Amino acid sequence: MDPSIEKHIAHWNRDGMLVQTLYLDNHAELIVQDTNGIERQDRIELDTEILIPVEIIYLSHNQVIVPSDIVDCAPEIVVAELKQFYLENLLIDEKTVVLLTGYTLFTWFFDKTHTAPYLYIQGDKGTAKSRILDLMSHTCFNAATLGVAVTEANIFRMQEIVRGTMMIDELETEFTGKNSTLTQILNNGYKQDGIVMRSEKIPTGGFKPVPYNVFGPKVIASRSIPRDDALRSRCFYLSTIVQKLPVLRKHNIPLEFTDSARETALQLRNKLLGLRFGYYEKMPCSFAQSQSESLTPRAAQIIDSILSVVSEEWLPGLRVALENHLFEDGISAARRNERMVQNAISMLSLVAETDYASPLKIPFKSINDVILNTESYQLSSKDVGGIIKSLGLEVVRSKNGMDVVIRGVDDVVDVGEIEPCDTDDVEDVANVAE
Repeated sequence: MDPSIEKHIAHWNRDGMLVQTLYLDNHAELIVQDTNGIERQDRIELDTEILIPVEIIYLSHNQVIVPSDIVDCAPEIVVAELKQFYLENLLIDEKTVVLLTGYTLFTWFFDKTHTAPYLYIQGDKGTAKSRILDLMSHTCFNAATLGVAVTEANIFRMQEIVRGTMMIDELETEFTGKNSTLTQILNNGYKQDGIVMRSEKIPTGGFKPVPYNVFGPKVIASRSIPRDDALRSRCFYLSTIVQKLPVLRKHNIPLEFTDSARETALQLRNKLLGLRFGYYEKMPCSFAQSQSESLTPRAAQIIDSILSVVSEEWLPGLRVALENHLFEDGISAARRNERMVQNAISMLSLVAETDYASPLKIPFKSINDVILNTESYQLSSKDVGGIIKSLGLEVVRSKNGMDVVIRGVDDVVDVGEIEPCDTDDVEDVANVAE
């Protein structure tokens, strides 16, 4: 067969055959599952093409990260170990760890869905964005890391080769306007038939249009919010803030992505590949669709896509976590306002560093100030009061107006954005020094 039709693949599937690149000790091979069982091959000759592993140069530099083996493991064990992996390396709350775990699981079955939503991580320098990206690049399905040099060319070329999870770090605002070619690629890449046409040189001279498949999950880290409404509507959103070094050390959160953590991630990838091979033909699984009346059709679409391949029997609380991490465009104004008040109370509780020996009183004005500074949005005191009442929190009148009363850590947890590591401290989401 003509070697010119050799095709490097990270994964491939057709007619009940699943193929995946494995890599260990500078050697790449293919593992194949079909009706005859599982076997390893250096190449697979088909009628029209030859499948070969991803090129070593990408694998050896961790630009493309794949499993090294396949390990059978029960879903509940894989899910528990994946959650624990994130908890040991990030200072995060329950909703955030469920989001990261659920999205990671989704990537291993995304090609059984029609829609691939993205995860957008936004925060200033030193707020754990790159750490989260590192951890997820070592646990998501066939992660391809573009680094910080994101260009139109390498995003669609790499997606075409790997067709897995794209990791994009430091995506800047100037590349996210609705007229940006990169935004158009991202907006098209969430659909199963997402294709980008590019003009390529041909040996005989001139150019010809070549289609590139850009469909797949993407994890994006940035200091800013994307300008394009359509791009935001395709994303789940995670905001990160700076955390103090003593707090990280108190809870044994490593400051580096350690060799031990990398080895744990490798074992997780191998187990997740076992999960993919074991459950691929059973997907999509039966699931309870998101029923919240406050969701837009697009928000319901991206939530239901994940729920279609990640059962809540595997990961309880996933639906709620997904709804709580929608970009504001996907939720009603009432739910958006509620979330802004929740976040403000959480941030003010963190700053107070109280031990709750006496109740913490937070003025409505302070809540409004935080919302104005962080969201550039102004709520009235009446709006804040109505939201606080709906959250079931205590309110008292002070000489300067109205205050919300926080009597203990449980009150802050009930607000919905943070969960304590113990009863002495209140921590916020996803805060690890980069």
